Amino acid sequence: MEEVFQQNRRAYGSRRIKERLDKKNLILSRRKIRRIKKRRGLKSSYTKPKYRVHSCQSNQKKIANHLDRKFTQTKALSAVVTDLT
Repeated sequence: MEEVFQQNRRAYGSRRIKERLDKKNLILSRRKIRRIKKRRGLKSSYTKPKYRVHSCQSNQKKIANHLDRKFTQTKALSAVVTDLT
């Protein structure tokens, strides 16, 4: 079990080690593999996901406020107001 772990750059967890041992016709449960790893101080190396903040460009334009909350107009259809939500 430890040999499979070392051969794969100390990156395999219990599931992958079990899969490899099954191919070699060695039967060990995942829980047994976890206990052995814990007892011997073997920890799998893994990379943390790196997140980048993406700037959202949809619906972010600044639109001028032409009405300035003066919704009553003198001419018909001089200003049309809608709600986009």
